Amino acid sequence: MKFRLIIGLLLLVACGTSPPLHLAVQTPSQSYQMGYLDALTGKIVGDNDALAEEYGSVPFDRDDYLKGYVTGQKELCQDVTVRAWALKGLAFPASCDGVPQAEQLKQQWQQAADRQP
Repeated sequence: MKFRLIIGLLLLVACGTSPPLHLAVQTPSQSYQMGYLDALTGKIVGDNDALAEEYGSVPFDRDDYLKGYVTGQKELCQDVTVRAWALKGLAFPASCDGVPQAEQLKQQWQQAADRQP
């Protein structure tokens, strides 16, 4: 009898389902995504009025926007990335002006821009 009980419990546990992985990972808010994309495309931090004009009636959370912006800055504001921007003929990204290593990045960007024909 105990053996059947143990087997039954093992089967019950083994057949149990875990929650889907997509439920465990939180999707970034729309405000976060807006900030992330603004930084990643080299834009300056938008003020609330400019963001309202650009994005219309989208629900807006300033803190989430800024968190997304910082994430985008971390991704964009790298030596390799700003050099690539310069080699493509793009201006120095304004979103990198506010990072601690901005002067170093500007030098990297300028050196790459000077190599352009």
